[in-house]
Amino acid sequence: MILTRFPIIKVVLKPLSSLNRFEANDRIGAFEIQVLSNIQGRPNQQKILHSKLTEKRWPDPEHIVDQLIEHLPKATLRIKIFEENNAENYIDNLTVTLTPVRKLAQ
Repeated sequence: MILTRFPIIKVVLKPLSSLNRFEANDRIGAFEIQVLSNIQGRPNQQKILHSKLTEKRWPDPEHIVDQLIEHLPKATLRIKIFEENNAENYIDNLTVTLTPVRKLAQ
């Protein structure tokens, strides 16, 4: 769901294989979602979006998406589209959707 809404985001999972077999048996079932912003020219920002240990429940995916929207940087883009060969008449009430593209590893 997150990658569908935000294709430029990189999702990193902590693999269970990083735990030794004794640690794996002692796991308490924690589940945490964090976001780390690495925006050029700004210090890294880290925020915990959900902690199962704190909340005592699984995260609501829509709530996570809403929190990501609040955390990610925003930009205003104004577009004015003119009729061909007529710079005085522009097209009004036009909706433009921008979709960032991220090249996937092959």
